[in-house]
Amino acid sequence: MDGNTAREGGGAVFDVVDTGWGALTLDESQLHDNVSGQFQTFPGIYYDLDGMDTVPVTIKSTAR
Repeated sequence: MDGNTAREGGGAVFDVVDTGWGALTLDESQLHDNVSGQFQTFPGIYYDLDGMDTVPVTIKSTAR
């Protein structure tokens, strides 16, 4: 994903999991120049797992 924006969080991905299971995993992904306006937990991503800001799992992925 390239060149996306969000006014608040997660220019490329916004993910909130409240059920006690699940994991955001980026596998062989490239995220570049995805602007998150107010907050992010990883470049271009906002990920909340059960009320905790969390960094996603990355496998052979790049983000900036």
